[in-house]
Amino acid sequence: MSASDYYLLVNHVFHDQPQRMVDILNRFPDLTALTRHARDYARETQLSERQSKLLMAALSGFSADQVRHALAAQGCEVLTWDSDHYPDLLREIPDPPPVLYAHGRLSLLSRECFAVVGSRDMTPYGKEVTTRLVQDIATYFLVISGLASGVDTVAHETTVRLGYPTIAVVATGLDRVYPAENKALAAKIIENGLILSEYPLGTQAVGYRFPQRNRIISGLSRGMLICEAKQQSGAMVTARHAMEQNRDVFAVPGPIFSRQSDGCHALIQDGAKLVRGIEDVLGEYSFLPFPKTKRVPLASLTQEALPPVLTGTDADIWGLLGKDPIQLEDILEQTPLSVSQVLPILSHFETQKWLSVLPGQYYARTHGSQ
Repeated sequence: MSASDYYLLVNHVFHDQPQRMVDILNRFPDLTALTRHARDYARETQLSERQSKLLMAALSGFSADQVRHALAAQGCEVLTWDSDHYPDLLREIPDPPPVLYAHGRLSLLSRECFAVVGSRDMTPYGKEVTTRLVQDIATYFLVISGLASGVDTVAHETTVRLGYPTIAVVATGLDRVYPAENKALAAKIIENGLILSEYPLGTQAVGYRFPQRNRIISGLSRGMLICEAKQQSGAMVTARHAMEQNRDVFAVPGPIFSRQSDGCHALIQDGAKLVRGIEDVLGEYSFLPFPKTKRVPLASLTQEALPPVLTGTDADIWGLLGKDPIQLEDILEQTPLSVSQVLPILSHFETQKWLSVLPGQYYARTHGSQ
């Protein structure tokens, strides 16, 4: 059994106990070692009878190939600690998931990510600040959130509407969507972005899995913005994870009489950066190679004026273009693609009359595609 298959086995049994998974994989480097010492380990660590039975059954009958075939049938892939795409930032947290199930573009995991989370029971104020701030954040970072109701949903919806990819980390198997009303949003995210889970297919939404999932949202991110949150809320759990992982925490202040902003105010009192606009975020990241030219948010444009839905690298390049001309050199600085990959895309946009080519290798959207 390969290392990846071994990780899948351990995750199959202990996906609700990330610290135990890390302990097992540190103690037993391979399946042979775990099989030899499984009963002693179960006694020593006082595994429940149910967990002991699950472990013994997996050691004798688990099929990693079966798991991979089921994932492939859903259009999903699996990442393990030994995968090239496994994010370096996530490796740094105390209990990184040995397995991540993924649906979408794995290449996005190499981007600089920024988490946006907040209250499920969002106020109109929370919706407005989330929409406005995400429109700016998405032009510099890849926005990541949890696909929950409220602020998470607005963060994802705004990013998708802008034409940028986004990452959703969910607390169910990838064959389930919670809440159910976000099924259409999840499908849109997959078109150009990525959905991640540490839970095997078939895993249901259960309360304790959401705070466990939150450590992955913060672990993947350079920083985190809390747009609106009560003192006792999932967003505050995510903020605590971020602080423990040495991530930057930002919070939006709200009305002093609003309980929905109590959590944000407490975070600011504890040292979180107060955010009034994108400048308050960017000021902490002068060391990052941000674009010289800010990408123009598509949210201000009518849907009818946009070209047909773009995906993959076409969408990435389109997101770099605006009504103000941008030089080819600046486009290449903002994408990992080579000039031989970028030029055919720009040529296609020009052929469709979505793009004007100006002297000096400058490019700008035509008036009809603004």
